[in-house]
Amino acid sequence: MQYQIVPFEDIDKNKWNGSVHYAPHGNVFGYYWYLRSVMKEWDAIIEGDYQSVMPLPRYPLSKFEWSLLPSLGPYSVNAITAARSKTFFEMWKDSGSAQYYPFNSAWSVLLYPFSKEFLFQDRFISLNLGNDYDTLFNQYSKKSQLKLYDQMNSEYIYHSFNKPEQFLENISMNHHERNTLYRLFYNAIQRGAGYHTRIVEKDSGKMAECFLISDQRNIYLPYINESNDSDIELKLIDTLLKSQAGKPVSLRLPEKLASIWKKENLIHENFLFMQHKSLSMMDRIRAIFKI
Repeated sequence: MQYQIVPFEDIDKNKWNGSVHYAPHGNVFGYYWYLRSVMKEWDAIIEGDYQSVMPLPRYPLSKFEWSLLPSLGPYSVNAITAARSKTFFEMWKDSGSAQYYPFNSAWSVLLYPFSKEFLFQDRFISLNLGNDYDTLFNQYSKKSQLKLYDQMNSEYIYHSFNKPEQFLENISMNHHERNTLYRLFYNAIQRGAGYHTRIVEKDSGKMAECFLISDQRNIYLPYINESNDSDIELKLIDTLLKSQAGKPVSLRLPEKLASIWKKENLIHENFLFMQHKSLSMMDRIRAIFKI
């Protein structure tokens, strides 16, 4: 099968999305609209007629931008083999795009033998939502269960905003980061792939909110308000579990939320990544202005 590096301007959007969607390990981060929202332009390693694709950032990305891309390519409808993994790895390494990169966990197992001195290992944490709510409730830690019992007598007000500026305007972040989230959240809302939710305890006024993005396999939390009240945040997560219980999806969890559940009920998935490297002043300018 032929491999080539294709410039962004020549990428076939529909074929690209098809590869990501039908890959057994596909995720929302690889879709054309998602990548356009975060990195704007990228080149790609493409195998055959889009049987496999791997985005290559055209410009250096900031740690904030990479935080919105926690798991990338390759994406493939073909079998993941050692030979195919090595080809993608070597082409990526030789492309000049070798900056921080989180390889798809499905490929990481086969990447490991020939990347030991180049890549490092980390993990994702997730919770399987395929069980009924009673089962999911029993998977909470004892501390979380007691808090949820205590909250049963409280009254809550629920909000959802379809305009990101309505819930991001008072969040502390720079102009570039805010605009990136605006693009991403607007695109997710328009495609029915994302929504905002806020819970307010009526008596105290304590609040928690987040933005969710989902694909056919997972639910992600790219935004959780740092000023959330921790108890109301638990109620927010529990409301999400009630609405999704029994569906064949997993909830991808930030590390800070892992303590809500008993450790043995969480799924740990290892992946390989290249560490962040220090950017020169010129790299930072190029990253900001995409030049």
